[in-house]
Amino acid sequence: MVYPRIWMETDSLMLKVRLHILTWSLLTSTVAMINIVETSMNLAYVYLAHISKWPGAPLIGFTSAVMTVSKTVLYLAQEFYCHFCATGQNSLQTWIVYWIIPNGYAMITFVKFAQLTTIPL
Repeated sequence: MVYPRIWMETDSLMLKVRLHILTWSLLTSTVAMINIVETSMNLAYVYLAHISKWPGAPLIGFTSAVMTVSKTVLYLAQEFYCHFCATGQNSLQTWIVYWIIPNGYAMITFVKFAQLTTIPL
């Protein structure tokens, strides 16, 4: 069956919208699972490093910090490659104050933490 051009454009747009929603929901659920693992590792690090004084605790802290940085990079890549579809409605000032500064501070903090907890060979 041959559809008019307007129907094909509408179907194409709906397909793009559905793919975007599916991609975003999969990313969100994946990051939620990573948050659970990451929080568990943070708590394990605190317990193993400060309560039981286990010498391998910095490795768990390092791994958790790497997970945090990689998750932030994942969010930034998602925003960049979808042309800022989730944050593009904000002004540049709002984007800098509520996105760049907190995420930049967190990334610097976690990278510094990862450097401090690296086990010397």
